Amino acid sequence: DALSTTKSEGAWKETLGEKLSSIRQIRAEIREKNKTLDRLRELERGLKESGDEQRSVSSQLEQLRTVMEEHYEGIGAAAFELYRQSPALFRDITELFDDMEQLESGIAEKERELQRLESSAGPGSFIGKTLKRGKGIVLRGNLKTREMQRNRRLKRLGEQLCESADFQGMQSDTVLSRRIAPVSETIESLKFARKRMSELELESERLADERLEMERSAGIRNPLKNLEHAVRRLENELQEYLGVIGMDFYSTCKNDETVSARVSRTVAAIKRNEDETKHYKQLLERVEAGLEIKQLQKRKDNLDNELAAMKARIKELEESRAVLDRDIAEKEKLFGDLESLQIEEAKLTAAPAEPGEKES
Repeated sequence: DALSTTKSEGAWKETLGEKLSSIRQIRAEIREKNKTLDRLRELERGLKESGDEQRSVSSQLEQLRTVMEEHYEGIGAAAFELYRQSPALFRDITELFDDMEQLESGIAEKERELQRLESSAGPGSFIGKTLKRGKGIVLRGNLKTREMQRNRRLKRLGEQLCESADFQGMQSDTVLSRRIAPVSETIESLKFARKRMSELELESERLADERLEMERSAGIRNPLKNLEHAVRRLENELQEYLGVIGMDFYSTCKNDETVSARVSRTVAAIKRNEDETKHYKQLLERVEAGLEIKQLQKRKDNLDNELAAMKARIKELEESRAVLDRDIAEKEKLFGDLESLQIEEAKLTAAPAEPGEKES
């Protein structure tokens, strides 16, 4: 505000307009980038929150599926039995029963084929009997495989029904309703969790797409980090502009009595700020000196401790050296000198032989 009042005063008239224009441009660019940054941060926060909730819901789904695992096959079998009796009850989801219908038809056909084989007159020849027995083994193996498939498909059917069917209005006197009653709350919780997971996945996908689009628009990878760096650079540039203008303004106007009262107040405030800055700088230097004294004293104490330890070590070494000197002196006294030792050796060598010994 103070700067804008001086646009036509004295030495400022030529340069201030251009500098203020640059400042406004930088501020506009900072606002735009901050707006983008705010949205990117919202997206990052939304993706993190969605991911956290997805992990929580996924854990909940696993627990619910574990509870339901032992009930799926029984529910599927009861539902298929009821479907065969009253298909109209499942008219909206009849496609779920198609696989079971085909499998049951195949099982029935193989059972009839095996029955015909076993009831037919047996062939008289050994080869004919062998072929009949082999065909029976194949048919029984095929039936066993299909029965195993039936169990798996009934389990899958029960799982699909628990995911998609609405059991709220079902009659309470059916086998299926009795199967579902003990786990009805678990089934509803499972549906709710699955629906919530689907919503979270769609939301995450939407947020990720928006973030990707912003990255493409910015033309840079990791726009959040790069934009934050750009904003810091622009803010530093803005402060440099303001500093230059402020110093020019202060240098020009601090002794000018013709400036407006508003500008005079600003100049006085700057002067007070300079004085306070100088005062606090002196205080800071004294505080830093005090901190350095503590650090230097600590280093001195450490050196004193090291020196004391070294002195103790030197004293220990000197004592060990004195002991060695005494030991050496005692051994030298015992040894005598080399000349006397040689004389003693010669005497021993020259001693007369004992009687009865022959000279060699």
